[in-house]
Amino acid sequence: MPGEFTSSTQEKKNSTDNTLTDNILTNNTLEVEKCKIVNHSTGEARSCVVIGGTTLAIRCTQQLQAAGYIIVAIFPTESLFSEWATSQNIHCVEALEDLLTLSKTESICWLFSIVNPVILPTLLINQLSQGAFNYHDAPLPRYAGTHATSWAILAGESQYAITWHLIGSMVDSGDIVVQHHVDIKNTDTALSLNLKCYQAAIEGFTELLNNLENGDIPRRQQDPDNRSFFSRRRRPDAAGCLLWNKKAQELSSLVRSLTFGVYYPNPLTLPKVLLRDRLVSIGTLQVMYTRSDHKPGTLLGISEDHWLMTTSSEDIRISFVNSRGNPINALTLANQCKLDIGDQLPTIERSDIKTLTDIHEQLTEQELFWQKRLERFSTPMLPFKLRATIDKIPDWHVSEWKTVLNHSSLISTELVQHIICAWFIYLAHTSNDTQFQVGWAQAGDVVHSSKWSSFFAMIVPMEVHINLQQRLTEILNSISSEQQLLEQHRVYPCDMVSRQPVLRAINLLHNNRPWPIGISVISGYSKDPTNKNAIQEHAIIGEIMTLQIDQNKGNFRFIYNSKLVAVNNIEHVASDLALFSNVIADSKNLNITANELPIYEFSR
Repeated sequence: MPGEFTSSTQEKKNSTDNTLTDNILTNNTLEVEKCKIVNHSTGEARSCVVIGGTTLAIRCTQQLQAAGYIIVAIFPTESLFSEWATSQNIHCVEALEDLLTLSKTESICWLFSIVNPVILPTLLINQLSQGAFNYHDAPLPRYAGTHATSWAILAGESQYAITWHLIGSMVDSGDIVVQHHVDIKNTDTALSLNLKCYQAAIEGFTELLNNLENGDIPRRQQDPDNRSFFSRRRRPDAAGCLLWNKKAQELSSLVRSLTFGVYYPNPLTLPKVLLRDRLVSIGTLQVMYTRSDHKPGTLLGISEDHWLMTTSSEDIRISFVNSRGNPINALTLANQCKLDIGDQLPTIERSDIKTLTDIHEQLTEQELFWQKRLERFSTPMLPFKLRATIDKIPDWHVSEWKTVLNHSSLISTELVQHIICAWFIYLAHTSNDTQFQVGWAQAGDVVHSSKWSSFFAMIVPMEVHINLQQRLTEILNSISSEQQLLEQHRVYPCDMVSRQPVLRAINLLHNNRPWPIGISVISGYSKDPTNKNAIQEHAIIGEIMTLQIDQNKGNFRFIYNSKLVAVNNIEHVASDLALFSNVIADSKNLNITANELPIYEFSR
């Protein structure tokens, strides 16, 4: 069938490195032709430095060595290049400042920037006696910026190229010295095009070294009128959702442009469909020969492995995957969503597409922060034993509200911090864990007041570092700083866990509530604390228990799964925490250390 592809045929399964920088594969998972070796004739060897990362940087550095260049230093921007350089006894610098210092004391002819995310200062370039080259995985000037292979596939390009260029005053703006063309087929994905560019980059580097050896480097200025720049924060429309009023080939291009394979990070977003209040990721999309008369987005057929859908042109067949990348039974999915043949899937309005895209792009700057934090995923030991049960359906209960008495001088934010401080020290004492994470409800973020809240995580990790030798004032300050940090970095897209292999391997991150213990802060509550119907889903933050704090009244309670937690355990913990919070809220105790608190009097 036309347009058919699957990602499984485009990657090897023996990958050992799971990083991808600027659309360049970081390990040699597929066979490529060996580089041609260009040897210098007799004469003075040239000195150079190499900046960047991935196996492309390694291959090019090996070629430089074989050609007789002296590698004065390497500035690696990721671990793979650093480890290789160390194994070869090549001097590595750790910062641009170190490279600048080196350039003032050593004679350096050339600089090669290869898969390098760092913008190089003019001062460094001016220190070089000959010049600096950068590799760009796209045809310049049409595809300057990042993630160019994906944008080219999305645009329906059939002709592409890689570029080696001189480093100019703007990013990707210098004179072109080598450009190798690459064909894009209508079955190519981001993964397969990256592989083509990898091979073309090596061939282009061979040509560049030949030109350097011959002393003849053809230069072609870039036409600024033809320049397009794709910023790092730019994302596909509607967070990658299939828009049914698009043509089938456009939807195919979207899915293929976002297919990086399960062994490499996806830096953009996942292709997905909106099913009422649920998002499901696309596994494969096939363009059919048929063209139905039904409205776009109509469900024409359902089987165990795919749905048949209408678009504004040809029909398409789509399959689905879960957050781990495993196939979803399409028939079961239709039953769960109460969908039948003839039903029309939701359409995102044009004005909503812009709003959703804007929100998505605003949050891209926070992804690296959340990725690093999620990689450190950890949970504390609970202060009690869980009940043994095979019933996975939770039964949520609430404890009675407890009041912190000594808080007349505290404003609401301070009161919340005092209760959180008491809870963290309590957990540290009872579990002997001093560093852990709890779930934190980012309910105040404007994202969650929009209709697109399901696209973004409501629960984020709050990191706890408790030093029991610290004074209470110091611990309170650290909690305040952590809250500010969480507010600053807001939330992350829900599909980020699926897009990063290192995160996808952490099983608990696939749960709706990854952390067993959660914290939520509210303003006001129902007067009937025993009414289970009053427990709204968004109030449940922890998979096992949630500390809910009312910042206006100085009260707190626990929401807990009674199938896992005995009520007497919750009552004990709540009573202990109330006593402990009162001790901490007393200003006379703020200068004592955490390990001086009489925790032993209340903890059980």
